[in-house]
Amino acid sequence: MDEALIIGLEMIQESMKIIRRIWEDIRVAQSQQKSYADKKRRLLQFQRGDKVFLKVSPTRVSRASGYKAN
Repeated sequence: MDEALIIGLEMIQESMKIIRRIWEDIRVAQSQQKSYADKKRRLLQFQRGDKVFLKVSPTRVSRASGYKAN
């Protein structure tokens, strides 16, 4: 085999190892974040007629959507 081809294949393999490691690190971080969020989460049940407060954030709408704010 050509030496450049061998070096290229080694670089690809090394890059794939790095990518796999990054994906694994991302999965671990997501799992930790989910675990933390689940500890804070609680099941809420409401009955008809219950009064609740809703937190609403304004959304950004582009001009291309055709929406006009008053």
